Amino acid sequence: MKNVVIGDGYVRGLLYTGAVAGINAGTISNVVNRATVRGSTAAGGVVGSNLGVVEYARNTGQVEGHLGVGGIAGTSTEIYNCVNEGDVSGITIVGGLVGGNQQVVSQSYNTGEVKAELAAGGVAGGNEAALIEDCFNAGNVTGYFGMGGIAGQDNDGEIVRCYSVGTISANGLFGGIVGLSDGTLLSGVYYLDGTLQKDPREHSAEPNNFGEKLTEAQMGDPAAY
Repeated sequence: MKNVVIGDGYVRGLLYTGAVAGINAGTISNVVNRATVRGSTAAGGVVGSNLGVVEYARNTGQVEGHLGVGGIAGTSTEIYNCVNEGDVSGITIVGGLVGGNQQVVSQSYNTGEVKAELAAGGVAGGNEAALIEDCFNAGNVTGYFGMGGIAGQDNDGEIVRCYSVGTISANGLFGGIVGLSDGTLLSGVYYLDGTLQKDPREHSAEPNNFGEKLTEAQMGDPAAY
C-alpha cells in the first residue's frame, strides 16, 4: 500500500489497530495519518502489527492503547525513514515510533510526547534483540519504570548513532538513551544534559549513565561527536 493520506477522524479497535492497516505483511510506503487511533494490544498510528516494511510514513494523530503502542506501529519488523509527531500513550511497551521493535528502526525520528507506566521510549518501548540506528527523539517521555530517550527496555539489542533531546521523567530505571538494559550494544549515542528528571517523591532512583551526556553547545558542535 502506498500514497495514502488518512484525514482527521477516529480509528478504534482491540487487537492490531492501525489507521492504514491492522496487520501488514507487505510494504506500506509514503503514507500519512492524521486520525486518532485507540486500541488495546498492538496499536499504531499507521499499522497495528507490522510483519513487513513501513517506509516514508508520517503520523500526526494521537495514539492510545495498553500493550505495544507506537506512533507508527504497535509492533514491527522493519521501519525506515518514518516520522511521528503525535502523542502516544499506553501502559507498557510504548514508543514514539514503535511499541515493540523486533528487527530494525532506521533513519526515523519522534517529536511526540510518550507516556506509559512501564517500558517507554522516544523511539521504541521495547527493543528485543533488534537494531535502532540513525534515529533521534525530541519528545518528552514520562512514566514510572523503564523510561528511555531512545528505548524503554532493551534485551540484547543494538542502538547506533542515535540521540535524544527530550525530557525523560520517571521514578526509577530510566536514562537518556535506554531505561532498562540487558546486553545492549551502544555506539555513538548521546543525550542532552539536563533532560533527566527523577520523580520528586521519596525513594526515587537516580538515572543510569548509558550513553554520553552533551550540553546544548556540544550538541551543535560536530567535533563533540
